[in-house]
Amino acid sequence: SPPNARAEAILDRSNIRDGYCIVRGAGDGRLIAALAADSDLTIMAVDADAGKIQALRRRLDDAGLYGTRISLHVGDPLTFPFPPYLAALTVIEGDIAADPKALAAVFNAMRPYGGIAVLAGAGEQLGPIGSAVKQAGLSGARAEKYGNDVLLFRDGPPAGAADWTHQFGDAANTVCSKDELVKAPLGVLWFGNNSNADVLPRHGHGPSPQVVGGRMFIEGIDCLSARDIYTGRVLWKQTFDDLATFGTYYDETHKPDAVDGKYNQRHLPGANARGANFVAASDAVYVALERACVKLDPATGRTVAQFELPPPGSGQRPATWGYVAVHEDLLIATLDMMTFPRELKALPNGNGGDDDEDSSVTPFYRYDNSCSRRVVVMNRHTGKVLWSYDSELGLRHSAIAVGGGKLFCIDMLPGAMQDAMRREGGLLPAGPTLIAMDVRTGKRLWSTQQHVFGSWLGYSAEHDVLVQAGRKSRDMLWGETGDWMIAYAGKDGRTLWNESFRYEGPVMLNGRTIITQGEAYDLLTGEPKMRPHPLTGEPIRWQYGRKYGCNTVIASRNLLTFRSAAAGYYDLLGDGGTSNLGGFKSGCTSNLIVAGGLLNAPDYTRTCSCSYQNQTSLAMIHMPDLETWSFNQLPPPVGRVRRLALNLGAPGDRVAPDGTLWLDCPSVGGPSPDPTVKFELASPPESSVKKRSPAKPKIFRRHSAQVQRVGPADPPAWVVASGALGIRKMAISLYYDKPQDEPDKLAPAADDDELGEPQESLPPVPPATYTVRLHFAEMEDRAPGERVFNVSIQGKQVLTDFDVAKEAGGPRRSIVREFAGIAIGRELTLEFSPSASAPNCESLLCGVEVRLTGEAAE
Repeated sequence: SPPNARAEAILDRSNIRDGYCIVRGAGDGRLIAALAADSDLTIMAVDADAGKIQALRRRLDDAGLYGTRISLHVGDPLTFPFPPYLAALTVIEGDIAADPKALAAVFNAMRPYGGIAVLAGAGEQLGPIGSAVKQAGLSGARAEKYGNDVLLFRDGPPAGAADWTHQFGDAANTVCSKDELVKAPLGVLWFGNNSNADVLPRHGHGPSPQVVGGRMFIEGIDCLSARDIYTGRVLWKQTFDDLATFGTYYDETHKPDAVDGKYNQRHLPGANARGANFVAASDAVYVALERACVKLDPATGRTVAQFELPPPGSGQRPATWGYVAVHEDLLIATLDMMTFPRELKALPNGNGGDDDEDSSVTPFYRYDNSCSRRVVVMNRHTGKVLWSYDSELGLRHSAIAVGGGKLFCIDMLPGAMQDAMRREGGLLPAGPTLIAMDVRTGKRLWSTQQHVFGSWLGYSAEHDVLVQAGRKSRDMLWGETGDWMIAYAGKDGRTLWNESFRYEGPVMLNGRTIITQGEAYDLLTGEPKMRPHPLTGEPIRWQYGRKYGCNTVIASRNLLTFRSAAAGYYDLLGDGGTSNLGGFKSGCTSNLIVAGGLLNAPDYTRTCSCSYQNQTSLAMIHMPDLETWSFNQLPPPVGRVRRLALNLGAPGDRVAPDGTLWLDCPSVGGPSPDPTVKFELASPPESSVKKRSPAKPKIFRRHSAQVQRVGPADPPAWVVASGALGIRKMAISLYYDKPQDEPDKLAPAADDDELGEPQESLPPVPPATYTVRLHFAEMEDRAPGERVFNVSIQGKQVLTDFDVAKEAGGPRRSIVREFAGIAIGRELTLEFSPSASAPNCESLLCGVEVRLTGEAAE
């Protein structure tokens, strides 16, 4: 059929007319041009014939299409490595082989949640294609015959992906995405495409973005917009006259000019106190306006329904809507948001914020809209009210959690408000109550008035455990607690544990672990989470750290994400420390959302004047071959070192697949449990001699992609991609009597003294037996014979005329030499000397591994 008719048939069959399209097999180019003419698609085509591609580029450029709507590439049409998740529509012209590998490559580049591939003329091969799809194990794939073609569909999310549908992840307030795909290391999938013009000012702490069904929903001052998480495209924008964001998510200190360099928008508790005024589901988005709740189509943003509920006995005037959540087919909402008396005395400001001109006090009106008088549960499709509960005191929005068929809430005024009313001689009508109700009927399942203190509830449906806690954190209301936590059995309210310890929130419920803003506890027992010290093996508290950050940490199965000066994360899967993504800043609102198989990072820096290199939206995915480095905020070692790995010249720490924590040496990447390491150089730098500062070797650093691993047992390539040159002697302490004074710095045992001349004599310790592994790679273009040296351990020569390039089979190839049965007391010493055949060469060392194999004699 003619190209125009063919293009129209493809567009009609797929019902896809915008987004990104991949054409695999360029043909004569007429179909590509016709697809562009009849749609708003951005088209990328690939063909193996370089001459044909060059001719088509010229023709399409003459037509004004090349580089704007169309791009062409040379390569195998079926296996060309397009980015994953890219194409809403894929068109394959030419012969189709039912090859599982080729179909997997095609499928990988298809957009989840509805991507379609049209396999032209393949109708007779439906059976083999279906078998190949099954053999390839393509989750969500199905093939159907349509005329003479086969349509391959990609339904649902990538296998292992999950959504982030509420302000705190889900209606249960777990603050944890169940997404298992996103893990370190991370690489950029896309960047750009949309601005921060439709995002709330950053210091107002607006709602976090929500992600469901491959779409991200973001609130602005007067709008809600949706973006495609897999490409960054803006899908739609809906504006509202009564979104009621003023006074909650921004105020009169906001300057409309987002690039004004002056201080813009003072800090507000925002969604930290009020919560989000919208909630996303796969089939609807619910937006709480001032007097109604509108239901939007998530694909188009069009309003499909509006719910209004009058308060009891108030005639026809609709109630104000507060908290909203979705649970299965239910919409849970609070009505009649509360305001508090202006005449009460202001409170001391315990969070150091800038709520008022006098930042030493917090006016009570800052508590407005953080509580509601009534909770209502309705059918979210029809708006029919199923039941409601009227509080005695008030319902704190952050202390409502839904899951496991139950709704939990705390009927209590903010603690600071209760204290103020008592000071003023007022009487409270009832004591605070923690209540569990059947979410479908409102039947009270259990309640308690004992030890009710919390402004936060989180529920683990997996373990049926409810956690009562505080929400103390930066830019939160004054009066939040952070020294008490209680866990209950969700089914009957039985107290599982009741512990007092200091923490900041919100707390994250990740499986059986409660993670606070720094440490972790067992969900079922309340016991602190422990880990072995990576050097000595002694049990220490599990903890993580970050640099300065104005948002709070949120979790996923494999990562914690946060601001750490720049954007940052902690690797939970590998327990590999804190890493910075670098180059861009995350928001004051927690906006690094793990969902849909991606780390979503929309630009939340509107009105921000911080100096960072890039201001853009982006998304990241797991890329195993990328380099990533971290720092580890751990206590210094005490006692005998059992396991140590030093990565010379590395820009930070990193955990190897076997669990070994490699420490950067010298330490440059941030805090680490740094061992004492002293260097003596063959030719000390003049500046080092003059200042008598600790000697540091000459460092080289390459990307690990330049390294070829020789043996399967060799360490990862990044271990030998960096190293040190010109070391004459290296001394590594393997026994510590007490913590170092400055564990985050390279701290030689004897400052300002030459190696081997300590200022004080330490008592000897019995020697223990170690295995020592030395790692090398010739990263310069040195031929065999140009770098030859000797190596001694503990004064005994172990390598003679060692030629790295020769032994490894050439430059940029890794090589390891292992030495067992080395007796070491306090200190391991390595010595390097040039060989007689190359007297002027510099020594080279990339990494040192030390493992205890025999305990010291008593």
